[in-house]
Amino acid sequence: MKLTFLGTGTSSGVPVIGCACKVCLSKDPKDSRLRCAALLETNTERILIDSGPDIRTQLLRYNIQSLSAILITHSHFDHIMGLDELRPFSWYKALELYADSSALKDIKRVFSYIFDNTNIQIGGGLTQFKDIIIEHYQTFYINDITITPLLVMHGKLPITGYKINNLAYLTDVKSLPIETLQQIQNIDTLVINCLRIQTHNTHLNLEEVLKLTQQIQAKKTYLIHMNHELSHQNWCDILPTNIHVAYDGLTISII
Repeated sequence: MKLTFLGTGTSSGVPVIGCACKVCLSKDPKDSRLRCAALLETNTERILIDSGPDIRTQLLRYNIQSLSAILITHSHFDHIMGLDELRPFSWYKALELYADSSALKDIKRVFSYIFDNTNIQIGGGLTQFKDIIIEHYQTFYINDITITPLLVMHGKLPITGYKINNLAYLTDVKSLPIETLQQIQNIDTLVINCLRIQTHNTHLNLEEVLKLTQQIQAKKTYLIHMNHELSHQNWCDILPTNIHVAYDGLTISII
């Protein structure tokens, strides 16, 4: 099984529109961060984690030609607004869309024309989804892949992280409940957000991430959801050697 980071940036992406800071003007391709999304692949499945506004570019850039399912972490703009771009993947079979009840309610509101069975004007066709409500800590399976949705606190907002076999994918974390920490203790691979150096009210900063990773004790940790405060190389220079900075296009093997 392998995981490809399709995007590793925060909601504004990097470069930020209108910004002339060193990171936004950087020529290093690792400093260009599209909005967060990832692709999990096995011999039989391709599972997309989130589908933000950059997803068309990401799918074309990495030559992704089919999908089995989509896992949604939460319904903020930078995580769902590309869902309608998945239409070509659903021409012959509906895509399985996994989300908690709150996120799914928002998705159906934002994309009401997709889910409205009374819609008689479909134009070029509608994306076909098979929506599946998930519950935190209730394990489900996609073929031979074991997936457990985990409760994550995005500030005061409860959202979803995913434990997938020996991988934990957690984005937009500010804090983790005890049960989630127990579920991912000593996990092989941890993917978690680290927005910036300074404190933020809804995202982890560097100090908080380092404390959490000490608690979790993952064999490997990859940081995502960074803003433009630091370059990729700056992050690498200040982090412990056991914590890696993910970048767009990085592919890692998952046991």
